[in-house]
Amino acid sequence: MMIVTKFGGSSCANSLQFKKIKNIVHSEEQRKVVVVSAPGKHGDDNFKITDTLYLCYQLAREQLDPSEIFEEIANRYRTIHSDLGLSFPLEEELDTIRKNLTAVASEDYVVSRGEYLNALLMADFLGYEFVDAKDLIVFNSQKKYDKAASYKLMKEFADNKLWGIKGIVVPGFYGATAKGEIVTFPRGGSDISGAILAAGLEADLYENWTDVPGFLVADPKIVDNPKTINSLSYVELRELSYSDSQIIQADAIAATREAEIPLLIKNTNFPENPGTMIHAGKRVANGQLVTGIAGQQNFTVIHLKKYGKNEDYGFLRKICTIFEAHKITIHHMPTSLDTISIIFHIDDKKELEQIAEQINLYCRPDQSSYEQDMALITVVGESMAYQPGIAGKVFSALGRTGVNIRMITQGSSEYNIIIGIESFQYNLAIQTLYDYFFSEDESE
Repeated sequence: MMIVTKFGGSSCANSLQFKKIKNIVHSEEQRKVVVVSAPGKHGDDNFKITDTLYLCYQLAREQLDPSEIFEEIANRYRTIHSDLGLSFPLEEELDTIRKNLTAVASEDYVVSRGEYLNALLMADFLGYEFVDAKDLIVFNSQKKYDKAASYKLMKEFADNKLWGIKGIVVPGFYGATAKGEIVTFPRGGSDISGAILAAGLEADLYENWTDVPGFLVADPKIVDNPKTINSLSYVELRELSYSDSQIIQADAIAATREAEIPLLIKNTNFPENPGTMIHAGKRVANGQLVTGIAGQQNFTVIHLKKYGKNEDYGFLRKICTIFEAHKITIHHMPTSLDTISIIFHIDDKKELEQIAEQINLYCRPDQSSYEQDMALITVVGESMAYQPGIAGKVFSALGRTGVNIRMITQGSSEYNIIIGIESFQYNLAIQTLYDYFFSEDESE
């Protein structure tokens, strides 16, 4: 069995966190591949390395001196290096980065150096070999991730070297083109790197260590101390990623989902806690019908009414064509015989008015209107499928606290129920649903 283990920025923030990581990694010899983020913020006095590297790049690009800011970054690494008594030549690496920064290296190169340096430190501390991500993760000439080329490199590495050594440390967040040009993933890309390495190296388990106890039932900014989900499926994870509050987004771990590799989310500071296991198959039923609650705010809804809509060939296509031209994603389109509502995100009021005008011109509805400040909440659970009365419980609970449901939609899988409400009732609705489905005296 082989485990790929990824540690986030808060887990790598200082020498104390490094020691926690060492205890975790060395407690299980199957943890042969360690992926690290750049040191994150830990306490009020620290700063995120990656954010500060972005600032250094901007200063250098504007031909301003980034040395003072870069020295703050260097000192973070020097402190870790000194506290742990490490031997690798940190100053040589810092000098190289400093020179490249002055020469206005690419933005991707500069901002990826946080992970690069942290992996060097971690490899030295763990007694593992450092393997640069640029030698395993490939981007094509258009700077798009090349799955086939990456997996080929990883298979060769696994077959020829990995099993003959104690373990490796790989920096997250980036890879390289065939010419060696550094390319980064989107922010939070270390999660992507870890998942890709787990899939490409054919790991049996991918662990993601962070500073929270696991995947939470609801947003902790709304619900005080929400419960942790012990087990969920990748399907449920995808639905719960509707909320920006969750610790990991489904898109970031697409590689492990496709490879059907289970994912375990754990807390670096409390490794004895069970965390959350995300399964490739359907979650084992535990008597809890609802797995979690998620949501987003600031939606706009365009309401259309057209008699005979169901007989108007191409009506939906016309709507989609307009949104495609504006490069705006439609999130949902609940419909009835003669009405349809289009739910989407938009910030530009002028563009919204243009879209409304184009719909009136192209689709010729009998009535049209739009409203903003709408919120969508999704109640998620694979065990909800084919269970009568779940929607009724949702509506009843919200009705008792005065939450007005403006729209409803449900997928054919019955794994989720999505309701639309006005944003001012969003927090109340989340709290109400949490209290109903996850309180100790949960209603049956």
